[in-house]
Amino acid sequence: MKLQKKALTCDKLPPMIQNSRRNLLFLFLIPLMFIGICVNSHVIEHINAITTASSLRCREEPNTNSKIIQKFPFATLIRLELKSKIKELTKESWIKVQNQNCFVSVEHLIFDQTNKNDLIKLVPEEYKCAPTESIKELPYYLIGDLYIHLVHEPMGNEYSPSNLLIEIGYLHFDKAEISMSNKKTGIFNPIGEWKGESKKKNVFGLVESYENNLSYYKSKNSEYTKTEAFKRCKELENKPSSLNNLKNVPWETYYNPIKISLEDIQIEMDHYRNPKESDKIRYHEYLKTSK
Repeated sequence: MKLQKKALTCDKLPPMIQNSRRNLLFLFLIPLMFIGICVNSHVIEHINAITTASSLRCREEPNTNSKIIQKFPFATLIRLELKSKIKELTKESWIKVQNQNCFVSVEHLIFDQTNKNDLIKLVPEEYKCAPTESIKELPYYLIGDLYIHLVHEPMGNEYSPSNLLIEIGYLHFDKAEISMSNKKTGIFNPIGEWKGESKKKNVFGLVESYENNLSYYKSKNSEYTKTEAFKRCKELENKPSSLNNLKNVPWETYYNPIKISLEDIQIEMDHYRNPKESDKIRYHEYLKTSK
């Protein structure tokens, strides 16, 4: 019985194998190997990345002459369809955005090399007991070996409107410690307009702690546990301390980790980039009075 060799492989098998009757087992295994090679060569890997351009254009075709389908603001977390290894990409490479009919340039992306699906949000919990108003801390988002951190920076005193600083960069886990190295910080004014890149390049870290079998993160320089800070703030509730003597006054922020989806990170980031109408009014009034 003659075998239909064309139906067994992606390409023709070598003549030596075609003419052999002694290697029936070999003939059976080789097509499976060829099929595996052909299938694997078309496997699409999905990876996460963060945009580094102020406004990254996503185009209909992978070239700069193609139609712009949409734009991603700075520090947008996107999921990509990768057909090759990250190491094989160059600045001239383009990648398709998952669930979008458009392509972005590799030159304006940083990639999560771990390809982990578990994304973490570090929710701030503050214990700042000094007698003054303070700017509220914003969350961290941990994406494999990348991070996004949002910071409010007042334009004047602490009661003035705040710019939104978005830090992006790389992180490294070492046992109970997270080290973060800032790659780029973008500035958005109080009405959500891009104002440029900050020159600040921070390197900082958080240390994991446990209380009541629950983990949280705190600064390396933190002087209190969460329980100690809470207790001390209670003691100072009716005894306001002078701002000139903050030695024994907690000024702490702790971060509670929770799981979060990529879609929810995108929604929250859009929320922070697009201020409320009341914030816009406050900003314009501030500009009038500060002239």
